[in-house]
Amino acid sequence: MASSSEEGKVLEAAVAGIPEIAQIIAFMPVEDRARAFDTAERSYLRTVKNLGGAEELAQKWASAVMFELRAAVEERVLANRKALKALYEELIGEPVKAGALDISTETIETDIEELIHKIYDHDTQRDS
Repeated sequence: MASSSEEGKVLEAAVAGIPEIAQIIAFMPVEDRARAFDTAERSYLRTVKNLGGAEELAQKWASAVMFELRAAVEERVLANRKALKALYEELIGEPVKAGALDISTETIETDIEELIHKIYDHDTQRDS
């Protein structure tokens, strides 16, 4: 079994990795996030158990870490949505109406593709 100092470092490293893991999960399709959360939780449980932690303690620690991870993912999703909204408004040249923050990614992707084609067509016609 690892020393208390080594165990603490391992657990601190796991907690310190939450922002990076949250960013990865936040960029995943919504339908894949549940599986990612399950995988992360199993990994956290395994980490504590490998350090010699009792089942109940391991479960409590993993639950606390998962709470933080889920909160961090939600923060990232909201930040990403705001950034995407700002980019979308810049591309279309007008603000998105209040309450329309929930514009779908598909709608934005379609609009961006249309804008790209319009710009390309305009540039192609201008250059010919």
